[in-house]
Amino acid sequence: RIPWDGEVQADLVVDRKARAAAAAAQEAKAEKHEEPNDATPGTEAEAAERVQRAEDRVQIVETEAGQALESAKVMVEGEVTEDNLKVVDELLHAQLQVLNEANKVLAGDIMDARKTAPKAVMRLTKLAPRVRTVQASLAQEIKAGKQLAAKKKQEAEDAKKRVAAEEKLMIAEQHDAKALEDALPEAMEAAAQAEELLDTVIAAASPLASEEEANAITSAAIKETEAAVVKAMIGLKQARTHINQKIAAAKQYAPEARKVALTEFSTLQDKLNDIQKKISPYSRIRKELEHRLEGKKVMAEVAQKMGEAELEVEKVVNVLSGTKP
Repeated sequence: RIPWDGEVQADLVVDRKARAAAAAAQEAKAEKHEEPNDATPGTEAEAAERVQRAEDRVQIVETEAGQALESAKVMVEGEVTEDNLKVVDELLHAQLQVLNEANKVLAGDIMDARKTAPKAVMRLTKLAPRVRTVQASLAQEIKAGKQLAAKKKQEAEDAKKRVAAEEKLMIAEQHDAKALEDALPEAMEAAAQAEELLDTVIAAASPLASEEEANAITSAAIKETEAAVVKAMIGLKQARTHINQKIAAAKQYAPEARKVALTEFSTLQDKLNDIQKKISPYSRIRKELEHRLEGKKVMAEVAQKMGEAELEVEKVVNVLSGTKP
């Protein structure tokens, strides 16, 4: 230690700049000794080998992924089964796993190269987009496969529902066809009975066609006809009600049975309408007979008066001509 008030020594000098330069040179020498020089042939060869290995790995996974994609496309062409889609999904997921591992290895190579071979970093980094492109292609194909699988699953479910619906419809058709087979004869019988009642009305009114004047026969025929008409109208109403009920039930039938049933019952309805039209005139039989007889009476009176008038005319003519009648 030098005292502050000591004597000045001519050969003792403190040079700060020289001392700093010496320290920097020492550090540079140490760093040069610790870090390998990238320019050395050994380091460049190692970097080139590292890049080549990485490129080979990427090339292999690209080729395998391309083959997997081609296989997947072939397997989803034409008639695709659920098993095919399952195999495709497993194939693509396996290949995607390989790519993920390759990407991890490449990322490790890049990190390691930054420390030991910086010149290899750029070439290694250029390989990453190639891996990601293949990954994206696989992911897209996996998504498409899932969508197709979902579509096929839905189609299978729809087909299953259609088969179940068709079976249900077939059972309903058979059931309703049997119901129609039981109901139709009853409705036909009701219409036939109404037609028989019409025949009864016609038969009761038949004596009135030949009678020229009111008498016991016409009176009895009118009463019998009116009674037959009342009975026929009641029977017609019952038949119509019966058939309308059958039609209402038939509207609930399965399509084919409903179509047949409505056609048959509509035909019977038309028959009842026709019977109604034929019965209606007989409900006015008494008045029609009275009008007819009154008309005949008037015509007879007119004919008599015309005869008398002709005689009077003849007398006048004879008088005028001077001839006696």
